Amino acid sequence: ALSCKSVLKNPLPTVRVGDVTSQPFTYMVYVYFVDFPSHWAAKSDLFSCIQSSLARSGISPSAIKYEIATREAPIAEVKEPTIGEYLHRVPIFQTLSANEIEGLASSCEIQSFDAGEILIREGDSDSSLFVISSGVVSIVKKDSKGQHIELSRLGNSECFGEMSLLTGKPRSATAKAITYVEAIKVPKEALGMLFNMKPELSKELADIMAARRTQTEGLIDSKGMRSDSRSIKTYAKEVLSKIRSFFSLD
Repeated sequence: ALSCKSVLKNPLPTVRVGDVTSQPFTYMVYVYFVDFPSHWAAKSDLFSCIQSSLARSGISPSAIKYEIATREAPIAEVKEPTIGEYLHRVPIFQTLSANEIEGLASSCEIQSFDAGEILIREGDSDSSLFVISSGVVSIVKKDSKGQHIELSRLGNSECFGEMSLLTGKPRSATAKAITYVEAIKVPKEALGMLFNMKPELSKELADIMAARRTQTEGLIDSKGMRSDSRSIKTYAKEVLSKIRSFFSLD
């Protein structure tokens, strides 16, 4: 401080230790300037002199001190939905009780498919329903010229193949994996046990199927493909008859 021309030599500058309980240590420097207006420029001169003096003595500036408070958040446990939870999201199963859903889920299995794989093929006789648990599936159908027309793309918790599951009809469209897909396969036997315990379920599913079929036919018509449009009520009766025959409920 004495080497700084802006600092008065009388009274003399004074240096006191401010804090040595933590690093870096702090010091208090008391100096006097000519007057208040001059102290703005004088402070800059003083700091430069102090820095130069420390540098000549081999003392480098201390590292910047940060105070960081941390705490550990509780680990969030995210559980994969169960097969039963996926099934309950499917419209045709939403009328089932929790016990009925769990009974159905116990007979299902999860299958995986790579991108480009065929899950079901149009015309096949397999009678299982698939519920997508992850990935994207393209539903395609041949038109009158034999060309494949994409009807829709399905994702998480959506299903396909319900008509074959409920009536035994051959597959009406092809399902192809667009990405890696995991899907829950619901076999005919699992649904048959439910029908035996709850016969009225067949009518509930027939009504839902008829409504879904009407929507699909509207989409087919919009793409220039042939469709056999019927009223929901009439079609529901036909579906119910096929369900009861396929599962031998009469």
